[in-house]
Amino acid sequence: MTAEKRAALRAQYPLMNFPNAASCLTTTAEDYARFLLGMSDKEILVPRVPAGQGLQWGLGFGLIENRTRGTGLWHWGDFGVFQNFAVVFPATGEAVVSLTNGARGQRFNRQISRALLGEELACFSWLRV
Repeated sequence: MTAEKRAALRAQYPLMNFPNAASCLTTTAEDYARFLLGMSDKEILVPRVPAGQGLQWGLGFGLIENRTRGTGLWHWGDFGVFQNFAVVFPATGEAVVSLTNGARGQRFNRQISRALLGEELACFSWLRV
């Protein structure tokens, strides 16, 4: 990205001018899926806190149970106009990672996850999408 494009982006999104752990990850969807699959050791997949609606919290990630895919890790991000979602199922190696630049990104993420996985994920009800 050129210096001019970076300056224009920072002018349009002033919150990006300040460090923020919740919105500073810069990666590709493919690399983030690889990262999540690499994080999927047995300790990460242990439920720690019930979240309701069939969901649990593990160590830093949401956990979701699936009849055919086993336990999945899921996470989301919402920085206003940037809404992202990821779910990985370590037992099958399946992953859906969606990085959007739209305020309606979670609606898209719900639809694309349903289309790719063939079923509705309970975490979208929890996110109230």
